[in-house]
Amino acid sequence: MPSNGHTVYLAIKFHADHRNRALIERVSAVFERHGLATACVARDFEEWGRVSFEAHALMEHALDAIRRSAAVVVEFSEKGVGLGIEAGYASALDIPVFVLLRPDAEVSTTLLGIATEVFEYTDDDDLNKAAARIEKEINRGDPLVE
Repeated sequence: MPSNGHTVYLAIKFHADHRNRALIERVSAVFERHGLATACVARDFEEWGRVSFEAHALMEHALDAIRRSAAVVVEFSEKGVGLGIEAGYASALDIPVFVLLRPDAEVSTTLLGIATEVFEYTDDDDLNKAAARIEKEINRGDPLVE
């Protein structure tokens, strides 16, 4: 399905060895099937390690991508300081924050406090349900979508 013009920023724990690349690609593919493009630092800016930035420049890219996104989706199965920064920034800008996590993961009280909705997932069916709900929520606030 082509993008409906909306992008969601995918906040996910950074690993220098990109051990979660398959998860990033899997989550992104599910959202794309629901008409939502994704923006992800590791994939889109660092190009899986081919490009590197100083910390300040990397955060500028990330924050700019968040500002241009219809929502932030935090994959919180692994905790990371950057995830809290990205979610907090989005919340401060009134950009909805959605949380994805595996059933054995714990979400912090502060993230729960700013989350629009939290979705547990174990498989692609769960991710599809979450993406459909997020798409519906984004489109509900879009005057161009009936």
